[in-house]
Amino acid sequence: MDWTPTFVAVMVAWPAIAGASAAGPQHVKTLQVDMTTGTSRAPDPVTVPSGTAVMIAVLKNPLQTCAADMKNEAIKPESDPLALVLGIAMSILDVRAEKRDCAKHVDPPATIADGRAIDAQLERAALELDDAVENLRRTREDYRNLAKDAQALGRCERASDCASAESAARAARNLAQQIRETFDRPPQIAATIGAEIDTLSKAILSKYAVISDGDSPEGRWLTDVAKRLACIQGKADLVIENRKAVSVARDALTDLQNQLEVLPTEMTMTVPLHAARNLTTTVTVSCVNSITKQPVVYLRRVNPDADLSRMQAHVVAPIATTVTFRDSPRGSVSAGVLISTLGKRQLGSQAARTGTDTNGAVTFTNRIREIETSDMQVVPFSFFNLNVAGGERTSLNVTGGIGLNTNNAAKQVEYFVGPSLGINGFFIQGGAHIGRRQELANGFAIDDVIPDKYPGVPLARTWRTKFALAVTYKIPLPK
Repeated sequence: MDWTPTFVAVMVAWPAIAGASAAGPQHVKTLQVDMTTGTSRAPDPVTVPSGTAVMIAVLKNPLQTCAADMKNEAIKPESDPLALVLGIAMSILDVRAEKRDCAKHVDPPATIADGRAIDAQLERAALELDDAVENLRRTREDYRNLAKDAQALGRCERASDCASAESAARAARNLAQQIRETFDRPPQIAATIGAEIDTLSKAILSKYAVISDGDSPEGRWLTDVAKRLACIQGKADLVIENRKAVSVARDALTDLQNQLEVLPTEMTMTVPLHAARNLTTTVTVSCVNSITKQPVVYLRRVNPDADLSRMQAHVVAPIATTVTFRDSPRGSVSAGVLISTLGKRQLGSQAARTGTDTNGAVTFTNRIREIETSDMQVVPFSFFNLNVAGGERTSLNVTGGIGLNTNNAAKQVEYFVGPSLGINGFFIQGGAHIGRRQELANGFAIDDVIPDKYPGVPLARTWRTKFALAVTYKIPLPK
């Protein structure tokens, strides 16, 4: 690629950004759209919180004109004289320029007093018409060269023209100046040249209409004059045809000049998006070549062929991207496991040998023991996270939780309270686990003997608060 791509930044801006900027910095979501190759795919649809500024950065050729359509409709290339001038310059400038021999073949007889003056007049008219045809030929060639230069600029055939926005603007201004200077040298052709030849023909032929003998010297001279007049009239018609074609091309080049003088080559433009909440908007970006007005980009051929142009046109299809503005929910529900420093404890009775009786049988008593104990425990929990700062992707929350603990020989409802950090649907909670722990009641202690006929181990479940850490994932809620 022989030109340096530049960026046009299409800012899809939330109108309240300016008012909200005083409250703090705004997060900007940037999506990139490449319009320089014709083979790029559209960005994946994105969802952003309402009020988020979205920047669509369009990679473009400096001589591409791009637009963003908020109605999800491709922008059709506009009708513009710039697109016509190339065809005009390459086709209508190929007007006829055949040679016509209007030379004298018969001298006037002495009986025709003004014969030599008429011959001189016809010769002068033929020469003037030959000069006019040559002037028009040179003008056609000048206009053709200007059209070729416009085509080369539009296709970025000179890599330096498209190296930057500044170089593209400079090349456009230079071409406009060349057109202006060419127009300062218009072909000098009388507008009435056709009518003058017609008047001269009628005057001569009517004056000598009395000559009826075609074989007489006078008749042969008059026949030759009539042929010369017809030849000269043909030259005049050719001049008129050329002049009309050149006039059409001049009008087209004038429009081209006017467009080039104000051709936009800036690298940025902004398109505000209407204020939106809980709304999905599709933005379609379309680009056309600023010179040809066609939706193409011109790239150098990888393997250039002598019979083909060095530049190859690639169609640049419109690229659409979807932005969804959605209010960030103030709360969310997540579920996971709570790892608590409030260890589990299960108390119970355990038989302890005391000896043997007189019959040799083993004797025992029931003592209070810790059947199971640990410093940590894992409990399934559900949490409600109240967003106090941040957005949907990253948030700081105040969290409350509830879980069902089955670790202490019973199903106990327990609670959690503390802050949490949310990242892309995951939450890390750290705070107080409010749970129950088994303790001995009625003054009993570990290793005490349980009296006979006493109804089990006297237990009490007391509330304790210990630090706990949880890792949870957001539960999608029905909409």
